[in-house]
Amino acid sequence: MGLELCDLCGVTFPADRAVRGYVPDSSAAHPTDDWFDGLRRVTACTEAHFAAVREGYRLRPFVQEELWAAKIERELTVGTP
Repeated sequence: MGLELCDLCGVTFPADRAVRGYVPDSSAAHPTDDWFDGLRRVTACTEAHFAAVREGYRLRPFVQEELWAAKIERELTVGTP
């Protein structure tokens, strides 16, 4: 059984207790699946901590230009064209 790290408080806990989900983040480009571009996977130790992380991301602006920059960076770093 592995350990997870809470994105809010930094505590480690068993992976089977993790609360996970996706939050909108214009700086996030998935390395292999562009369907997840603009979404960041977050992990928390409790539902309350997940809600706090989600609220923090909700308050951030979603900037399309930032998402495009993340996509371009991904394409430029995947290897030889």
